[in-house]
Amino acid sequence: MKKPSPLTNILIPLILLFLLSPPASRAAPSSLSRGSSLSVEDASDILVSPSSSFACGFYNVGSNAYSFSIWFSDSANKTVAWTANRDRPVNGHGSKISFRKDGGMVLADTDGTVVWSANTSSTQADRVQLLDTGNLVVKDPSGNILWQSFDSPTDTLLPTQPITKAIQVVSSAAPGSLSSGYYGLYFDSDNVLRLIYDGPEISSIYWPNPDNDVFANGRTKYNSSRYAVLDEMGKFVSSDQLAFSASEMGSGILRRLTLDYDGNLRLYSLDESKGTWSVTWEALPQLCLIHGLCGRNGICTYMQSNVVCSCPPHYEMSDPSDWRKGCKPMFNVSCNTAQRFTYLALPQTDFWGYDLHYNTSISLEACWKICEEDCSCEGMHYVSGSGLCYAKSILFNGISSPSTPGIVYLRIPESISTSGSSALQMRQPNCNDTDSEATVSSSNMYASSSGKTRWEYFYGFISAFGVIEILFIVSGWWFIFRRERKPTSLEERLHCILWHK
Repeated sequence: MKKPSPLTNILIPLILLFLLSPPASRAAPSSLSRGSSLSVEDASDILVSPSSSFACGFYNVGSNAYSFSIWFSDSANKTVAWTANRDRPVNGHGSKISFRKDGGMVLADTDGTVVWSANTSSTQADRVQLLDTGNLVVKDPSGNILWQSFDSPTDTLLPTQPITKAIQVVSSAAPGSLSSGYYGLYFDSDNVLRLIYDGPEISSIYWPNPDNDVFANGRTKYNSSRYAVLDEMGKFVSSDQLAFSASEMGSGILRRLTLDYDGNLRLYSLDESKGTWSVTWEALPQLCLIHGLCGRNGICTYMQSNVVCSCPPHYEMSDPSDWRKGCKPMFNVSCNTAQRFTYLALPQTDFWGYDLHYNTSISLEACWKICEEDCSCEGMHYVSGSGLCYAKSILFNGISSPSTPGIVYLRIPESISTSGSSALQMRQPNCNDTDSEATVSSSNMYASSSGKTRWEYFYGFISAFGVIEILFIVSGWWFIFRRERKPTSLEERLHCILWHK
């Protein structure tokens, strides 16, 4: 029996290793050229910035629901910095982002419906590139930026990304959700950078302090540029004289200024070794000053360093899973009957804004009478000593704390017993109760009854065929080496195979 040649001993293991090894992974690119695309079905089909600090691609936001987003690569949970289609996720099968041959960048759902696009069609657009700043840009051959994600932020501003009079930052709706919430950061018409609660029923500004004028808040309205930016050292400056810094200044730290789902504006710094974020500045350390936090008729209270929401006596939660929907009365009020009312006192409590009437130096009885004579009055806030009286048309932005002056008197039907019922029914707002899983309109209709598309069957067929081919080749080599008389060279073996065919 002839022994295999040394060449055979080297080549055969190499061939088998090549056939049985998975294909080597390729480095993710930082740009797209015309005619190329990223697919939702391949998790490795992403763009990565040159320093690898940011990545861009499809981000899972729910069951079979994806957004086209930019995220921090080194954060433990892939914290998202920007999203193209935050309120309209696409299907997890067949969707893709394409940089078309006409220069347009388009996000299409599985049926081809255009969900989002950058207006760069019919231009000199040459490439899409993810920069080290986290900015996704479309450039022409000369390197000029034709479109950039920095011009359309979602809930986050990155260092060097400005906010201007044409830009508004909008919070997310809930923890883990990328969809739009009710809070906004923007330059008002008086050139002041403000935070606003813009809910389904009301809108109200809550930062800077709406009880003060512009100058008392340390701002100025005598500017016209309406421009603010966070620099790479961690300092934020605005044209209205607002300025603040991260608690740890310095370069080389990844930061983000995010308007969170709870309405607070916070500056975060990333610990890249752990992938965790730390808050290095926040606009409102006292969360109860944020409007809309507990919804209509709801009252915000501090309890053991936690924020809790409560419903007044004779009110109940409108939706037990969502405090943003507030509380509803457990009684009916009619202006067309001889219904009689009484008032329930809630000390050290106030509902900010929406005053029907404002009076000074009047008695409590006179304040009651003002509310009694207006059927739209839901309650009043009275401060003894100064005789301040505020009759309320809506009970929003409730707060209860020892530092809150005066008493709120709720107007309720006289038929309801008020004895022993002044205690608030408190409950800590659990925002995690809110379903943060995105709802995809019509996306699931693209899946077959078995949950697979025709592409899954195609890929499965190709994979199976490849496995069979590999097994056939390996079996052939095994059969050859098991023969008692084996050729002494690789050339002879190939000749033997051809001769026996």
